[in-house]
Amino acid sequence: MTTPDIQSLADLDALKIVGDDGEIAARLGVMATLYISHPHDVDVRQRLGTAVDHILSIFSDHYKWRVEPVGETKARIVSTEGWIPPSHAELFAGAHRFDEPWIQMHGADRPDDAAQFALACFAPPYRPRVKIGYLTFSTSFQWVQDHAPGALQRLVLDVCRILKPINGYAGLGILRNPDYAVARGAERYILGLAERFPGLEVDQPIDHAPKLADGIKGINWLTVLGHALVQRLGGDDALTAAAAASDTGLLWTPYDGGGILQAGDVPQLGDLDRGVVPSAYAAANRLLRPVRAVYDDVIFTTRPPGFNRKAFSEAWLNRFEGGRPRTGLSPQGETKQ
Repeated sequence: MTTPDIQSLADLDALKIVGDDGEIAARLGVMATLYISHPHDVDVRQRLGTAVDHILSIFSDHYKWRVEPVGETKARIVSTEGWIPPSHAELFAGAHRFDEPWIQMHGADRPDDAAQFALACFAPPYRPRVKIGYLTFSTSFQWVQDHAPGALQRLVLDVCRILKPINGYAGLGILRNPDYAVARGAERYILGLAERFPGLEVDQPIDHAPKLADGIKGINWLTVLGHALVQRLGGDDALTAAAAASDTGLLWTPYDGGGILQAGDVPQLGDLDRGVVPSAYAAANRLLRPVRAVYDDVIFTTRPPGFNRKAFSEAWLNRFEGGRPRTGLSPQGETKQ
């Protein structure tokens, strides 16, 4: 697999991790992931469906493929051409609590490729130990550039007002192929990118969700806190004051049910090869460190030769605290000499 080098945010849209068979295994883009508690409750599912409908109202023209169930255990990818979206608010709210409402759509040219425009959500069925669901969506950097300043922040804020998530994050991210086998084949290249660029979110929400009932995974350009986490940090006034006192450009935006901490005017990559850690991201990490989840699992599940996934995962989670994750791989996936 090959990737072009990354020198600026403008390179994000061009970057593709391409497999030997020509499939696009991963891309970079702008993403948001939000987590919800009590995903089997009717009102939570209705809010989730309403949030999906809102995102579809903005991005539906960009989605070319959707996954639809076939029977109880299988699914297939079909074109969105001619598809009329249902009311997901009604559809999700009407689902039995032992059912699991979900959606998965993307805008790649081919159904089996990774895409920048994508939407997925999952509301687990009622189970005593299953507490967290999620909504995730992504777009291209060009979309952000083409819209007025603040468009992405307003979109995330609008979705949070609808959904009332317990926590979440938004910023620059690595967007994997939805086909697990294809995405897994790109993991060693993804590791190289994660090692170098601290501003890139590495996201696998279906794996992260069970760990995030009581705290955040970490920070990114936008970090979302639900009401409970806001109170643990002293409330809106305390967070507003702390952000205002920072000289790094932090901004706290409260809403009914939570708030969003923004780290700087624009999302940043950083570059640990050049010793560049975005100062606003580091400041956000210091401010929100007390509510970070006890994450004793691995973020990275691949196992290239000599790779310690536990140690790398811990180092990546602490990447804004002076440490550095190291794999021995370059962003192109080549072994460093």
